[in-house]
Amino acid sequence: MAWAKVELLLVICNILLNINQSGLIQGLRILSLRAKRSNHKSLVFRHECVKHYLSHCLTSSLNSLTFDFNAPSKNMNLKLYEFDVLEAELTWLLSAHRLAFAAACCERLLPNYSLVRQEDGWGDPSILRNALNEVWFFIQGQPISGEQIRQLLKVCSEVVPHADDVSGSQYDVEAQEAASAICFSLEACLDPTPKNIIKVAKSVMNTIDGYLTAMKDIENPNWWDEKSLEEQKKEFALHPLAMREIAKQSEDLQSLKNVDKLDSSFLEWLRTSSDNQGKSLINLP
Repeated sequence: MAWAKVELLLVICNILLNINQSGLIQGLRILSLRAKRSNHKSLVFRHECVKHYLSHCLTSSLNSLTFDFNAPSKNMNLKLYEFDVLEAELTWLLSAHRLAFAAACCERLLPNYSLVRQEDGWGDPSILRNALNEVWFFIQGQPISGEQIRQLLKVCSEVVPHADDVSGSQYDVEAQEAASAICFSLEACLDPTPKNIIKVAKSVMNTIDGYLTAMKDIENPNWWDEKSLEEQKKEFALHPLAMREIAKQSEDLQSLKNVDKLDSSFLEWLRTSSDNQGKSLINLP
C-alpha cells in the first residue's frame, strides 16, 4: 500500500512538473539510503520524506527543482533575504550537521561583538566565545545536559546588547545579532529543527543588511527616497559582502552533505575555513 502511494506521488509530480520521472526515482533511492543511514528503515518514513520534499518542490521555482543531493553548491540558489531553499537543504541534514552549519555562521558573526566592548566598554565577548565553544563540543558528541545548555543560554541572553546599553557604539546592531545568533544556536542544541537554524541565518542577513544600510546612510542620506525597498534589497544582495557570505553558506552546506561523520578534523576545517584574519563577515573590526 505504501509503495502505491509513493508511485502515485511520482506520477502526479511528473504530470504537474513535466519532468523526467527517472529523476524522481533517483531521488527516492537517495532518500531511502539516507533513511537507512538514519536508522529509519520503514517504508512509511521514506514515503513521508518524499511527500515532504515534493511539497516543497511544488511551491518552489521549477528551475531549482532537483533530487540530486550531491549537486554542486552553485545549484542551491541560496538568497540573502529568502530562506525557503536553505530550509529545504537543512531538512536533509542530520541534527549535528545542522548545528555545525549554524555554529560556522556564528564564527563569522562573533568578531562584531568585540567592537562594542572596544568602543563602549560594555559586554563580555568571552561569555559568547565560551558558549560557542560548547556548541562545537556538543556537535562532537561530548556530553552536556539540557540544564547546562539552558544555563548557558541564560548567561548569554544577559550579554545581548540593546541600544540603551551601548549608546557609545555605532555597531550595536551588529553586536546584538552576533550575540543573538549564539543564543539561537544554543536553543537549536535543544531542538535542532531547520526553522531554529534559520534564525541564525536571519541574524546573518540582519547583520549584512544593517551594516550596508548604515554605510549607505553615510554616503547618501537621501538614498531611501531614491529607491524602492525591493531595489534596495536587490542592491544589497549583489554587494560583495553578501555574495561572499552566500557562497560560503553554500560551500558549508555542500561539505556537510558530503560527510556522514563529523570528525574533529572536518569540524576544525568548518570552524576556521572562513577565517578572515580575525575579521567578521562584514570585515570588522
